[in-house]
Amino acid sequence: MHQTSPQRYKAKGQELGIDPAVLENSAKAIQRIASVNSQIFPLLTLNHLSVVTTLPYGFLRKIVARKAGRYRHFYMKKQIPGRRNVRMISIPEPRIMICQKWISDNILQFASPHPDSYAYHPNSNPVFAAHVHTSAKWLIKVDIQDFFHAVTEHMDLSRFSAAPSSHLSGKPFESQGAFPA
Repeated sequence: MHQTSPQRYKAKGQELGIDPAVLENSAKAIQRIASVNSQIFPLLTLNHLSVVTTLPYGFLRKIVARKAGRYRHFYMKKQIPGRRNVRMISIPEPRIMICQKWISDNILQFASPHPDSYAYHPNSNPVFAAHVHTSAKWLIKVDIQDFFHAVTEHMDLSRFSAAPSSHLSGKPFESQGAFPA
């Protein structure tokens, strides 16, 4: 995806009559993200997400307010059963899936995993993950039941807030209409 240039962003904002202070703060946010990783798309607001995904802003607002966004849930038999023989699978409605895929493709795939994380990213390897424990005196095996369902939205949000795109929750353009990427 085309990266947003702070200069072009400011120029287009000036054309649209956006407050210069808002444009300056946005340009600084774009530069801050680029300084950490130039591949991460500098998503500034929910309205910005609406523009880049072509999803209606009102729909995204309703998702944030929990007034929209249906998920279909079903259970699938586990290949290797643990305490339960089935796993709950949740599939979002197509528009939410579009939004999630855009965020994954343009932001999350370029974020660096935690140095102690060995799962769910390219080049992960359980043997390598286990290797760091070979000289340990003790090994404690823990299985957290329903781990993924126990992760709350607040936990996810705190992870995003720690990332260079922490301005994601900011609202510099939301009250002023659509703003191009």
